[in-house]
Amino acid sequence: MGSRSKINLAYVADFLDGDGSLMFQIKKRKDGALKKRLMATICFYQDTRHERELYWIQQRFGIGYISRRNDGMTELRINGYAQVRDILKKLIPYKSYSPFLV
Repeated sequence: MGSRSKINLAYVADFLDGDGSLMFQIKKRKDGALKKRLMATICFYQDTRHERELYWIQQRFGIGYISRRNDGMTELRINGYAQVRDILKKLIPYKSYSPFLV
């Protein structure tokens, strides 16, 4: 992996640590024995005036969707266990001292 890619991943890891979240939600479902499922999401937040960075992150990973909220914030959401796992695996070598990437 080139040094530019390493710098980009380090930037995203720090961005997630400061302006992001890792969520696990319990969602209802119609099929299955438990009628529930666990949904994993990585979410990056930014003031809408500075949303350009969210589009940059989305482009780097090639997944996720961006939406503008009514409170002047924009968020990039990446849903799905496999996608979240793959991104976290890439970010772990560049983690800060944040417990979510331990």
